[in-house]
Amino acid sequence: MTRSTLLSLATPILLLVFSPGGVSAGTTSVLPTTPNTRDIPRVRYHEPNWGDNCPPEVVSTTVEGSEILVLLESPPDCVPIPGPQPYSALTAIDRLDPGSYTATVEAPVFGSNAVERVSVDFEVVPAVQCDAADRPAASLLLPYFEANLDDPEGQRTLFAIGSVANQPTLVHVVLWTNWGWPLLSFDTVLPVDGMRTFDIANLLRGDIPQSSLPTAADSGCTTPLTNPTYDAAAVRALFTGQPNPDDSLCYSSPGENAEVATGYVTIDVVRQCSGDVVVDPWDAGYFESDLDASIATQDNVLWGDFYLVLSGQDLAEGETLVSLFADAERYGVPAGSTGTSSYSFYRDHDHRRPLPHAWRARFLDGGAFAAETEILAWTSGNFGPTDCTEPQNQGVFVSFGFQLYDEQGVSLADESLTTVELVRRFQIGEPNPVPRAFGVIDMDATYFNGIIGVPLIEDLQSWMLPIVRAEDRFGIAAGSMSLEDFCRP
Repeated sequence: MTRSTLLSLATPILLLVFSPGGVSAGTTSVLPTTPNTRDIPRVRYHEPNWGDNCPPEVVSTTVEGSEILVLLESPPDCVPIPGPQPYSALTAIDRLDPGSYTATVEAPVFGSNAVERVSVDFEVVPAVQCDAADRPAASLLLPYFEANLDDPEGQRTLFAIGSVANQPTLVHVVLWTNWGWPLLSFDTVLPVDGMRTFDIANLLRGDIPQSSLPTAADSGCTTPLTNPTYDAAAVRALFTGQPNPDDSLCYSSPGENAEVATGYVTIDVVRQCSGDVVVDPWDAGYFESDLDASIATQDNVLWGDFYLVLSGQDLAEGETLVSLFADAERYGVPAGSTGTSSYSFYRDHDHRRPLPHAWRARFLDGGAFAAETEILAWTSGNFGPTDCTEPQNQGVFVSFGFQLYDEQGVSLADESLTTVELVRRFQIGEPNPVPRAFGVIDMDATYFNGIIGVPLIEDLQSWMLPIVRAEDRFGIAAGSMSLEDFCRP
């Protein structure tokens, strides 16, 4: 049995767009995904004039052999919100075997009694799992940080990176805002058999630790390394949802308090220093088809961990940094080839393993020891910069989808959160209480762009880290399992 989505990025499938004139169909692809899981494929739909108060509802989903029929209807007594109000949702189908299928969706035409039908053929193919093991890698991801820039008793994030190489390792560290903008970067050197530890709050204040590379001249470096000089006030604005002093635009959303910054971090092995210039993986030359000409290397030598610390509550949780293993033949465009790209983390020529699209973990919410579960979520993408007063009106969103089951596999909730933030912290049971203290949670992430013509909806790379706490005294980072990968044979 194989799990596969009706809206992803690999073989032809269905993208439904509902408009006042009826239903139109586009194509995207079906992912090979993990066997023996519950609920796939998913049919996603969009109606630009149905707001969140008027989403079309799934009446039934029927599978007969290779034929799938999904019936939708509009809610009774629905009064649409004037103007474009993007809405997307999904339905799930249990356990499809590998093979050829035809999916047909029957849906009402907005504002009339007419019904439209649209069909598409698609394939469900066997799963091929990415190598998600914790092992030395060419790049690392810290998927979520939070840092209180004023209160030393508030949120802090510490991370440490080391190298298994037999010589000092030059790395490039990039801090990204919660909208996916790489706005602070620096070089550092990892000693043989040693580590370097960083406090996010100190970095955002412009306090970049010094280091030296013994072979500095060979890598275009100075001794000690030269790094950019940052205006602490400007960096604070960029990472806390305040207007950038240079262009008055926002590059992030504010945290729970004005002084709290959230975002994520990437670390790459590099072969040359960047000096006093802010350099990130999007820049020309960072990843090139000629591997020897790239700033970043393919050396799988990095490892590390991170801790989320609440000093005022004597509480901390930790986890390993996410390994982005490099393989020039498997991920991205194969080295020396002009052929078709498979998925990779940053872009075609980085050759880093892509992260999964969907996840599963357990949750605890209540019970004898008053447990609660938070989800730290990361997804790929980029939003803005934009006017700080109207970030939600740009038509580009990320949707985190959650499906909750009790321990008997009975569905408890199917919810989604639409946001412009690529990193989020979610509390299970808020705002809607969960009727069971223990169970299973699935998460996926989807990108929606309704700015031009037919909206684009696609699955995104993501990361899910459950944090389980009890009685405000104990906290652990629990594990999660990937359900859908972007890897190919």
